[in-house]
Amino acid sequence: MIEVHALMTEQSAIPSNDSRGRLLGEASGFLVTMGFAMAVRGTREKNRSTIAIGVTVQIAGDLSRGLHILIDAGNYYAAVVLGRQLLEATQLIRYFRAAPARAEFWLTATDADMRKAPDFKPAALRRTTHANDRMYDTHCLLGGHPRSMARLLLPGSLWRKPGDVCSLPRTDGTSVEADLKAFLLTDALQHIYETVLAALEVLDLDALQVLGVLEDNAVERTSELVKNLVAWRDNDPLSSVGSIGT
Repeated sequence: MIEVHALMTEQSAIPSNDSRGRLLGEASGFLVTMGFAMAVRGTREKNRSTIAIGVTVQIAGDLSRGLHILIDAGNYYAAVVLGRQLLEATQLIRYFRAAPARAEFWLTATDADMRKAPDFKPAALRRTTHANDRMYDTHCLLGGHPRSMARLLLPGSLWRKPGDVCSLPRTDGTSVEADLKAFLLTDALQHIYETVLAALEVLDLDALQVLGVLEDNAVERTSELVKNLVAWRDNDPLSSVGSIGT
């Protein structure tokens, strides 16, 4: 397994939306690549739980890439919808690490099988993985089944007025102001930060061998990504706001 150590970072400039977007893109690419490597290795070894974990990591990467594209395009409501699915994918990665037999079940389960599996119910997964109920509920409110709250993110919303800013409380009791795009990028980064950590917990370095000549570069880029995510967390004032719903 790749161990993630606390990294000390030098103080850097406050991130821009462009730099937040680039980091989100880098993390998405990492998840897609690492998930693919794990799935290929699992297929070669005929290990269904490894295949399932790899596929789930790939799903998280694809969702993250979609988040990036939608936020850049101004499709904020659709982005929040994918944000909820990213939460669920991260929970699955953590659950499968603790219960590989259930990962194997998930890989081949029919829709009827899944309906009968109580451990895969959203509330059960949150309990098992110690996920935040309030965060999930707020994502459901803003981007789950169509609800009137969606108007806050849709074109015409006061939150989306050109040049306008939103004000949200920080964890220290103060408030911070930024445009809606900045908050949505930050929310996505907060989630993908947790997803990358979860993926690193299940990633076996041997899986990278399927990348061939790219193996050494993958290890180096993984370390760089973790450093960049930690630097973002430590230096972006919006990261202390808390994810949507917390």
